[in-house]
Amino acid sequence: MKNQIWAAALLTIMTPTLSQAALDVAAMWNFSEPAKSEARFRAALATATGDDALILQTQIARSWGLRRDFARARRLLVQVQPQLAAAGPEAQVRHAMEWGRSWALATHAPESQTDDTRQQARTAFMQALTIARQANLDVLAIDAVHMLAFVDTAPADQLKWA
Repeated sequence: MKNQIWAAALLTIMTPTLSQAALDVAAMWNFSEPAKSEARFRAALATATGDDALILQTQIARSWGLRRDFARARRLLVQVQPQLAAAGPEAQVRHAMEWGRSWALATHAPESQTDDTRQQARTAFMQALTIARQANLDVLAIDAVHMLAFVDTAPADQLKWA
């Protein structure tokens, strides 16, 4: 919960510099009620096109992750993945972030956190960080660094990411 509040605050503060998309994702989120957020994303998706449609789908996947339905989140992200080659950097970063979160997040059961799941997440978060840095998507780059602390749990690694 603390992580969700931090992420929401960060997105709210820095959203104007976040992307080239016309979509205001932060305004649509209520991290305490992910099902209601999903409803907002689905309503916006009805008329969205291009990158906005992809971004909305990543956020729907995130809402499922917050409800601990990681398999459902991954299924949607797999469906969206073929469209990413033609997508802009924000859609690509958000997809990578949600793919990573679907493998490693504070809400995952400790027994689900294996070397393989952490590697899946680490790869996705590093991809998100690389793309975000190249595209000057600073908030998303910060979010990716923040998420790396969930997969690199040794104190020295967490300090590195902090």
